[in-house]
Amino acid sequence: MISIFEKSIPHYNKIAIQSNGKSYRYSELNRASQNFAQVLLDKKTDLLEARVAYMVNPGFDYVRVQLGI
Repeated sequence: MISIFEKSIPHYNKIAIQSNGKSYRYSELNRASQNFAQVLLDKKTDLLEARVAYMVNPGFDYVRVQLGI
């Protein structure tokens, strides 16, 4: 299966999300979600099906967290 990040490469400069009066490009979204994933993994390679709960307001941060997980 092709990663969602790989599918977004041709669209890196296009707007992915508009939230709170700001536009975010796919490149920004991918970078932010990968950074969140690294924090979540905490130097591990896999979460080993650990449960993850999150409460985030709708918008860029919600999508960033969702993709990071």
